Amino acid sequence: TMARLLESSPEDCVVSFEIKHTINAADSGMVAEDAAAAEQNTKKLNALISGAKEYTEIFLPAGRYYISSSDGGIKLSQKSNIVIRGEKCELINVSYNPKEVKNADKYLYSNFFIIDGCRNIRLEGIAVDYASHTSADGVITEVKDGKTVFSVFDEFVGGDKNPLEGGEFVASVLIADDNGFTDEYWPQDAVLLEKSGGEFSVPVGIGKAGDKICCRFSSGTYASPVVYINNTSGLTVTDFTCY
Repeated sequence: TMARLLESSPEDCVVSFEIKHTINAADSGMVAEDAAAAEQNTKKLNALISGAKEYTEIFLPAGRYYISSSDGGIKLSQKSNIVIRGEKCELINVSYNPKEVKNADKYLYSNFFIIDGCRNIRLEGIAVDYASHTSADGVITEVKDGKTVFSVFDEFVGGDKNPLEGGEFVASVLIADDNGFTDEYWPQDAVLLEKSGGEFSVPVGIGKAGDKICCRFSSGTYASPVVYINNTSGLTVTDFTCY
């Protein structure tokens, strides 16, 4: 999938303040490169945030840190003058599951940060991603019998993410040719991605051979943002990337 660099706050809008305390999250129990540590990492980081005084920087050293968002993810509530800064740091959400049908109870599983009732918060140097794919992208090989059959790009069958298996719920389908998007389909009810051999299909019957296709999965990624912000002022983001 294509990385999105969230638009950084303009320099003249960035709230600056002197850091008086720095906490190294790794020294406080967060563990990198271990998916089994997701619940522990989330609890540790939330405890650091909850206990942080004003003008505190929470530092995440380089590494991949798995987190769980089954309870909303990383929470900042009623905090002021706090920095969460990473250095080549990735946060990987293990809670999002594309095989969970669209369900309001699951929407928060897509969150990374919930920032509520805060003032002067800075997020810096962090990349966020999901352990599971949020879409299946590829090239259509044929459209037949009401099905659109396609081969996925290499990144969807290898790499660090959980592999596509079929059975993922598709919330919408986008079709594009060399000139741009040509069609979009939103089923009334989420349909299942199907797998047969090395190819995938969706029962929508749109597009043509050679077109590019993007099947976007359900399970809350539309209703639940990466960063949920409520009643907060002075939030700035710098070098914050979502894959």
